[in-house]
Amino acid sequence: MYQVILLLGAILAIWPSSSASGDEPTCEVHWRPDLNQAVHEGQQQQRPLLIVFTMERCGYCQLMKKTTYADEHVVASINDNFVPMQISGPEHRRLAQKLGVRLYPTTVIISPENRVIDRMDGYVKPQAMLPRLASAVQATTAQVQGEGSPLR
Repeated sequence: MYQVILLLGAILAIWPSSSASGDEPTCEVHWRPDLNQAVHEGQQQQRPLLIVFTMERCGYCQLMKKTTYADEHVVASINDNFVPMQISGPEHRRLAQKLGVRLYPTTVIISPENRVIDRMDGYVKPQAMLPRLASAVQATTAQVQGEGSPLR
């Protein structure tokens, strides 16, 4: 009986470490759950919103989630510089229409002053996403420092 208890204790002691090294992603985007709070956070922290419009049965949306939004460099850039949101386009049809979303996925980057800095329609590979993120950060920094908007 004592050996069974020791064996169970040993199994439980190693169980969490073996499941932690499973197939779960090591890095992920910290998506915000509420749009109003995300807008407020972006304005308070002077960081742009990164809004990804998706739909449930969108193959390219799923591909982008598994590749682009799982890439460690993309994830680090988004988490460090943006307030990210994933939004179901069909559930937020008015916002999608207002921002000109016509296909999925569509990524829209909006400055803290509520100006569209960039939009990426369709699937975007990680290598193509990184320079667009850097440009958006640079544009936001210029706006915050009073250098004006590149969209004017």
